[in-house]
Amino acid sequence: MILFEGKTFYAKELDREDSLTLYRWLNREFFFYNPAFFGCSSVSDVMMVLKRLLEAGGINCLILLKPSYKPIGVISISNLDRENLRAELSFFFEKLGRPSLEALFVTFDHLFRRERLNKIFFHVLERNKKILSMAEKIGLKKEGIFIKEIKLGNSWENVIRFSLFKEDYEKNPVFSKIRRFIGL
Repeated sequence: MILFEGKTFYAKELDREDSLTLYRWLNREFFFYNPAFFGCSSVSDVMMVLKRLLEAGGINCLILLKPSYKPIGVISISNLDRENLRAELSFFFEKLGRPSLEALFVTFDHLFRRERLNKIFFHVLERNKKILSMAEKIGLKKEGIFIKEIKLGNSWENVIRFSLFKEDYEKNPVFSKIRRFIGL
């Protein structure tokens, strides 16, 4: 079922049949994806985590390239807190480009304008230096470090939490330039 779409992508509801696609992406560097997946080492692990996520509610989308329907990423919205106007956003894309940026910014627009949220937060592994650098360059706010938050293999990993506030999304020149580029 298609939940929403942009000029270059479709977002379909994630289901258990998508577990194999998610598993194939597990050994790649995750951008900002749900920490629940960090410890998965098999398709059955992915299926169990996916089942828990789907049962917990929220919005979980497989991003498909137009017109081929080739999977290019995942976006999940969880911990939607309407009282405090915030939600957690998790995402992974095989590579960054126009379709992934468009999917991400359509999601930002949905959360800030339709859902009327004030804050979106993300989690990143501390060792993912490339993504940490990108997050800081584009103006995401670093909120803190969760020490030894996730166990991957035999070692504990720190996780950094970033946030994006509605006013920053609307006023930041980098975000404005990207919104114009993708036609929002």
